[in-house]
Amino acid sequence: MAVHRQFPQRLLKRSALTALLFALAFTFVCPPKLVQAQDPYHCIDDLSDDDVKYRIKLIKKNFAENAQSSRLWRSLWSIILLGAGAGFTYAAIDASDDWDIFGYWYLAAGAYAQGLSPLVWPMPDVWGHKRIKRKPDETEEQRKAQLRYATKTLEQAASVQDFLGGAAPVALGLVYGVVGGSVKAAKWTGETKGLTAALFVVPPIVNGLFVATAPKHSSAYWETYRSIGCSSHYYDQGPTGPEFDLSALSTGRLRLTF
Repeated sequence: MAVHRQFPQRLLKRSALTALLFALAFTFVCPPKLVQAQDPYHCIDDLSDDDVKYRIKLIKKNFAENAQSSRLWRSLWSIILLGAGAGFTYAAIDASDDWDIFGYWYLAAGAYAQGLSPLVWPMPDVWGHKRIKRKPDETEEQRKAQLRYATKTLEQAASVQDFLGGAAPVALGLVYGVVGGSVKAAKWTGETKGLTAALFVVPPIVNGLFVATAPKHSSAYWETYRSIGCSSHYYDQGPTGPEFDLSALSTGRLRLTF
C-alpha cells in the first residue's frame, strides 16, 4: 500500500516535468513572430497598375505553390488523430475496469478534438489562390480591390498558421495531459501505471509533433510581404542574375552588377 500511495506523486512530478520541458523546447523552436510596423494596405491606392498586378501575382504564386502541402498536412493529421481516437474508443468500450475506461475515453476525446482542428480552422492557405483568381480584374480599380482581398487573405492565412504552428497547441496538450493524468493517478492509485503515464505525456508530445510539422509558409511570407508591401524598389520585374559590363575592358576594369 505504501508503494501505491507514493507512486502518483513520483509519476506526477516526473511526467509533468518531462511534458513541461517538451513544451518549452517547442516554444523556443517555434517562437512567436516579430511584429513589423509596415502596413501594406494604406499604399495600395498609390501603387501603379503594374505594381498592383505584380503583387497580386506574387501572392497568388505563394498560395499556389504551397496549397498542396497545406492540404496534405491537414488531411494526414486529421486521419492520424481521428484514427487514434477510434482506436482509443474501441479500447474504452472493450475495457472492464473503470480506470481503464476513463483513461481511454480521455485520450479518445483529446484525439478527436485535435483531429478535427485542421478541418475546422479556416483554410485560406489551401483555397487562397483560387478565390483571388476569381475576383474581377478587368479595370485598374478592380485590380486594386483584388490586391486588397489578396493581402487580407494572406494575412488570414498567416494568422491561422501562427496559431496552428505556435506554442498554444503544445500548452493546451500539456494542460490536458496533466489534468487527465492527475485525475487518474489520484482517483485510481497504482492502477494501470502505463496508461497513467500515457495520459501525462501523449497529449503534449502529439501536439508538439503537430506544431513542428505545421506549414509556416504563409506566416513567413506575410512578414516578408508586410515589410516590403509599400516599397517601389523591392520587386525586380526584370531578368535576374549578374550583369556584366564589358565596355570597361579597354580601361583594364570589369564591372559586375547584381
